[in-house]
Amino acid sequence: MEIQFNLDKQVMKQLGIKAAVLLAELKTQKTKVIENGGFYKDGFFIMPWSEIEKETSLSKSLQKKNLDILVSAGFLESKVVLNEDTRTQVKVVDKEETLND
Repeated sequence: MEIQFNLDKQVMKQLGIKAAVLLAELKTQKTKVIENGGFYKDGFFIMPWSEIEKETSLSKSLQKKNLDILVSAGFLESKVVLNEDTRTQVKVVDKEETLND
């Protein structure tokens, strides 16, 4: 089964294509989580580094870098879980306003 996602052109323009790809994949992951039974506390879900790499070709280090960019821009919240080497927890924030040109 192939899942497609949409890249936000404003995110791509302001934060870079890698951040846009990561955000789009995390939105896809969020949809999967909802379909499969829900979230952890407060809307957070597990972000497995290896699965994200398989889907996006972004290495773990690129994921971490772009995760920080997306958190700083207000698109995500993140918190460390016990086994940070294989996964972390993220929350996709429904950002109402768009990025300015």
